[in-house]
Amino acid sequence: MLHTNLLPKRVVSILRNNNRPLPFKAAKRISEKEGYLLISNRLADALLHSYMRASLPVIFWTGTIVAYPASGTPFKSFICYTDPHSKTKYVLDVPNRFVGRENCALVMMPDAYLLGPNGRKFTEYFALSEPIIVPHFPNTGVGSFGSHGLTQIPVENGEGKKRELWRALSSEYVGPVVRMHANHEGENWRDNIYICLPPSKPLPVVVEKIKDVA
Repeated sequence: MLHTNLLPKRVVSILRNNNRPLPFKAAKRISEKEGYLLISNRLADALLHSYMRASLPVIFWTGTIVAYPASGTPFKSFICYTDPHSKTKYVLDVPNRFVGRENCALVMMPDAYLLGPNGRKFTEYFALSEPIIVPHFPNTGVGSFGSHGLTQIPVENGEGKKRELWRALSSEYVGPVVRMHANHEGENWRDNIYICLPPSKPLPVVVEKIKDVA
């Protein structure tokens, strides 16, 4: 178990499920059943940029969800991503006031949505009260950017230490943020933020106790 004073009342641990990585849906279901919440990208960023980085898996799911349209296209009334392996569709309805906005992403924190079926086979939706809109979301597939302060999502006008963003270009996406850190060429720490991986991909999971969330 990892104790951190970076953010008050946060107790972070690695979810152990027979020491196996988990697809995102299973990770969310199992962690919440056991009284945990997948950590946010913001909390993951704080931990990764601290002495606790070495205690975290090299790659892991966060519970932060990001939705964006194909590069260069505006928001329509909904965004739909089909997992190429499970064939599950992940759907997010875009609030009317955001329809038509360009170069933006919608972000949902781990405690701000429910993932559940909408009555159609192989379809999941994100029920939420209000997404966070993040402007200046990059239109390049891979690049180094500073971050949006509230969500720590890479943006073109971002501040602070740069992160390496990986996103889809020709297709829209709805899914969780994945963090990965590794030594690059033996000397430089490389901080990757993947917002493009299929939720069916099994990965390690980092969680925090729900009762400890402020």
